[in-house]
Amino acid sequence: MKTIRHKFLYFFLILLVTNCTLSRVAKGNSRERILMDNLNKWENFRIDGIIEMNYQDYSLRKNVAFRKLGDIVRIDIFDTGLMGLHPTPYISIYLDSLLTMRLPEENDPVILQRIQLEKDHPLLKAFFSIPELSDDAAGILKSRETRRYNCIIEFSQALEIDKITDDDYSLLLYYNPSLSEIKLFSGNELILKILVDSIIFAPVAINKLSRR
Repeated sequence: MKTIRHKFLYFFLILLVTNCTLSRVAKGNSRERILMDNLNKWENFRIDGIIEMNYQDYSLRKNVAFRKLGDIVRIDIFDTGLMGLHPTPYISIYLDSLLTMRLPEENDPVILQRIQLEKDHPLLKAFFSIPELSDDAAGILKSRETRRYNCIIEFSQALEIDKITDDDYSLLLYYNPSLSEIKLFSGNELILKILVDSIIFAPVAINKLSRR
């Protein structure tokens, strides 16, 4: 009888340890899947909302559409509401290998090399390359932080991108529970804010800027 009890206790302990181990593995795998999903979704998206800018003597508050398809980005700031029949782009920015920016009352667009732009502003490089952070998943899961492109990239407890900081700027993302607000700071000064009305993580159509 004593031998039977010992065998039963031994079997029970093995079962308990195995269960705990499998539970921890499953939990770890689940967190990794959540992180990977949160990173990969930034490959393609569309954000619609209101943009507010205040920098030195320049300020505006207008509707904005912010789209990304792989490496291609387009931002349109509208002179009228998006619900209008023919919303007019006030400022348009198109980014592929070049940055092309059309400003109000300017016939010729501003054109910059993307490589130089991202070299001068590594925060942009980090934001547009979020899916590439997946190769540091283990480090992110451990500390909710990683360093890339001369930036510090921080994550919330829900493993969402929380903050990106370089030497000059900080980009903060707020969730309620989905993305609700984006703020860009220069030091302690708020220079740009996007109030998010809607966000879609899916491939979106993006057209190049047409010639005037």
